[in-house]
Amino acid sequence: MEFDGTFVTIRRPFAGEKRIPVRQIQAVQWKEPSKLTNGWMEFTLAGSLERQAPVGKRTQAALQNENATILPPSGQALEDFRAIREAVERAIADL
Repeated sequence: MEFDGTFVTIRRPFAGEKRIPVRQIQAVQWKEPSKLTNGWMEFTLAGSLERQAPVGKRTQAALQNENATILPPSGQALEDFRAIREAVERAIADL
């Protein structure tokens, strides 16, 4: 995942990439990973229906959501995702 200040780009193996203009993002949902489970980051887009998966199945649902990505339990990749989250939230607030 990348954020260039204008677009969030989500890349998935074998599925290509999706570019989301930051002006279409209304919220960033975040589940912090733990030592036992992955977390996820999901973007709520203007005009989209927001569906909440049942507790215990949200990480699995994030795997199938084209506006979400799975977060690793730790390491530099997790820190990179945190930085993207903060940058997107700042950009949304500045719109």
